[in-house]
Amino acid sequence: MSRVVKLLTLLTTIVIISACATPPPPPPPMPTAEDHFNNGVAFFKEGNFDGAISELKMATNMKPNYTEAYFYLGQAFEKKNMYDQAERAYRDCIASNQRYVQAHEALGLMLYRLNRFPEAKAELEMAVNLNSVNPEVYTDLGYIYLTDKQCTKARKMFKKALDINSSFYPAKNGLKQANAICRTGGGKRKTKVKTLKTFQGGGKAIDPGNF
Repeated sequence: MSRVVKLLTLLTTIVIISACATPPPPPPPMPTAEDHFNNGVAFFKEGNFDGAISELKMATNMKPNYTEAYFYLGQAFEKKNMYDQAERAYRDCIASNQRYVQAHEALGLMLYRLNRFPEAKAELEMAVNLNSVNPEVYTDLGYIYLTDKQCTKARKMFKKALDINSSFYPAKNGLKQANAICRTGGGKRKTKVKTLKTFQGGGKAIDPGNF
């Protein structure tokens, strides 16, 4: 057999073997914004806040109006005491959906703890208007009203908090203070109000399945 024939035979064999070989599997699909969001939420619930921040940032980069991702991003930043970044994330969340009550709650409660009372008041009032069911929202707003000597509003907030949770001590104490202040001075006497820090740590994580 000539060298040419041998070469042709070899090439034919290679072609036949190549045709029969199993093709390589396709590459895995690129992660979606939802994939990054789900990973971020999982990291958050595990207490891995750095991992959560990284994943949630990727989710919002891919989907700029990703409301839930901004909310959890704010939660993760708040857990790390990175308040400027948390505030920015909460406000981005609200910008994407102005009726997202959890963002107004979390931002208002955080601002209250930071003693930024006028800004906290605006966010907490918005949460109330959106029918919040968080007794801390009504309690902290009640203390702000009480500090401003708005006794009627303060009482209403404390009572609303107790309607939601009748054993919520900060609201019970706030109502007691409001009754005492309003009886003795009608809300006009300058009385120092003890503001309770009713909320520690980041806002309560919301199960994305609830939205």
